Formats: sequence, structure tokens, C-alpha cells
Amino acid sequence: MRLEELENGNVEEAVFSVNEDDAERHKYFDKAYQFEKRIVPFTELSSKEKWKAWKDGFVDYHIGKYSDELKDRNVGFDEGWKLVQEYRRSLEEKINVWEKYINNLLDFKVPVLYLPKIGPDDKQKLSEVCTIFEKMNSTGVRLSVFDLLTARLYKEGIDLHQMWQDTLDVFGNIKKLSEDNPDLFKVLLLRALGLMRVLRDKDKGEKEISDVKNRSLINLSPVGFEEDWWIMAKYFDRAIESYEHQSRWVWSILAKVGSIQTHTSSIGDTSLLCGRH
Repeated sequence: MRLEELENGNVEEAVFSVNEDDAERHKYFDKAYQFEKRIVPFTELSSKEKWKAWKDGFVDYHIGKYSDELKDRNVGFDEGWKLVQEYRRSLEEKINVWEKYINNLLDFKVPVLYLPKIGPDDKQKLSEVCTIFEKMNSTGVRLSVFDLLTARLYKEGIDLHQMWQDTLDVFGNIKKLSEDNPDLFKVLLLRALGLMRVLRDKDKGEKEISDVKNRSLINLSPVGFEEDWWIMAKYFDRAIESYEHQSRWVWSILAKVGSIQTHTSSIGDTSLLCGRH
């Protein structure tokens, strides 16, 4: 964080990021460099204790540097003491400006929810986890069952995120229709896959899932998942194409009917006009 930007009220410009190699090359980990450039890493803002230690180090560094300058100028003890105290106050004033922003960060309450570890085959607990995450994210960043299933299937060697990207590359109708709301369409495709498995397992004693609600979809088995995904993607793409074709046909008929009615009305109006003569 560039502290000088905070002094100017430029909060958005104050925060920046660099990778570890650049940080080492630019000496961002060196405390003296941080104090000189007035740059504080977020690792020093992880607690009030760390921030206080950084502040104290900042003041001590600049007071020591200023004291050496006064000695080089042969400033007397009494005058030097007075100047050092004035300089210390100026540093503390700067810190007070920084803390108006930094304390908001340090005092921000982050809710944490601890969940017990569950087994990958515990369908009931997986359903509960899915419900919990959906409720948690209802007022923040959306986290759908697709996202949760992506994480669950990844350890099984199934990259659901990449499969979705590949689906968009292969099926143009899906890509076009999902542009406005891709998250919704991802879940719809999962529900179609789930419905196919529900129907396929309807005569089995023990079913993989009983419905296509989100709490059930999280339990979709990785066995044959990719094959089923591509089957449903293919059907979806065909269904969209068929729907668009029928829609164009219906609108074409309606347009023709409208044209005939308009033409008939025009003829009727003309006849009335002709009858007046």
C-alpha cells in the first residue's frame, strides 16, 4: 500500500500488487526501503500488533536519519532536541492520516464459518454444505451449485470449468444463448444431466439422486460424468436450434397473417370509399 496516496485521499491508487520476484527485485521486503518509500506490505496489516510495530519502526528510522543530519550540521543539543520533537510530531500527523483508512481495514469484521470435515460419499452432509454456501453467498458474490460441483469433481480429474469453456467452443447455440447469463445456463445444463440420471435410475433400488434441486445436484457421481455432460450439451444445442427455427416459422406465419389482415382491411376501406361515389 502506498501510504502517500492515502495522504492525498487516493484510496484506489494506494493499493497495488506485484509478484514475489518483482517484490524482491524492487526491495519491497526490505524495511528500510519500505520506510523510505512509505510502502507497507499487507502482511504488516494482518493485525494491529504488526501495524504498530511497523509504525514504530517507521518513526525510529526517520528520527534516526534526521538526528544524523542534525549532527552533520553541528546543531546544538537543545536546538536539536527541539527540532527532533517537531519532526516526530510531523511524522505522527502523517501516521494519523494513514490510520483513518488503515483502521477501517484492521477493524473490519470478517465472518468465518467453520464446517466439520465430511466424507466425499456422505450425500446428506454434501447437500447441507451446498445449502449453507448458497445462503452465505445470497447477499454477496454468487456461488452456485456449478461452482461447488466444480471444486468437488476436480479431485476426480474432472475440470468442469474447462468443460464449460469447451462446450462454448463446440456448440454455437449454447454460446449465443448463454451470453447474457452464463451462470444460469451452467446450472440448467447440470439439471438436465441430473434429470437424465434420475430417469435412467428410476427402476433402481438405490438412486444416485432423487431430484434435480441444487442440494441433490452436488451429489452427482463423477462416474460417466463427462460422457453424460456431452450428451446433454448436444441435446441442448439441438433443442435451442429447433426452438429458434420454430420461433422464426411462427413469426413468419404471424407476419403473413398480419399482412393478409392489413391487406384485407385496406381492401375493405377502399370498397367503402368506392361505394360512396
